[in-house]
Amino acid sequence: MRFGKGHGFFDLEWAMLYQIGAVNQSTIVVAFVHECQVVDMDLEIDEFDTICDYIVTPMRVISVKSGDKPTCGVVWNKLADGILEDIPPLQELKSMNYSSIK
Repeated sequence: MRFGKGHGFFDLEWAMLYQIGAVNQSTIVVAFVHECQVVDMDLEIDEFDTICDYIVTPMRVISVKSGDKPTCGVVWNKLADGILEDIPPLQELKSMNYSSIK
């Protein structure tokens, strides 16, 4: 699993792309990180957390035994305050009601 600076932008991008049909369960997700950012630990995963298939560092490529990628699309009631107002594509997605597309 990848976790970053917070705010869930990576997961939100996945959710928007999933909702419009641009990505699916078979889409490969790759995280590029520094070697010192790789840790081996158990993390609690929410329904909207996007799982990586590979981690690439300057020294190696790690194949991750991953679970299923999220299929819930945008979880509107979990968005941080103000995020909808800050992201025009998210506003467009909400106005077009893409919630039924998968």
